[in-house]
Amino acid sequence: MPNFATTYSKFRSSKLFFVALIAFVGFWLMFHFHYGFDKDFGELNMMLSIEASISLAFFTMLGDAQAAHQRTQADYQKQMVEDVQRLSRATLSIAEGQRDILSDHIVMLRDMRENESRLLQRLESILGKHDGH
Repeated sequence: MPNFATTYSKFRSSKLFFVALIAFVGFWLMFHFHYGFDKDFGELNMMLSIEASISLAFFTMLGDAQAAHQRTQADYQKQMVEDVQRLSRATLSIAEGQRDILSDHIVMLRDMRENESRLLQRLESILGKHDGH
């Protein structure tokens, strides 16, 4: 039904509808003044009221459909934001883990350098004693 409502809405906002409405009212007035048709314009008023009521129903359906579509879009965007936030937290967690690993590597490399330095000094002292004999 919303497709028909959309089609009707587009037709109602077109120049063709405006021209048809003017022609309808014009012919109605011509028959009224020439033949005395619809003396108090009650039938014309009723026809235009019926058309306005139908239009209101279609425009309400369109508004409801558009509101539902906007709610769906808002839910989708909210889900996307939550997914991006979750991904950002995971990326941050990975980066923090890598930082911790690199920090541990730095400590390990410093320890290795200190041990190598001590080993080198020990070897030099052993070799110095050995050269002295």
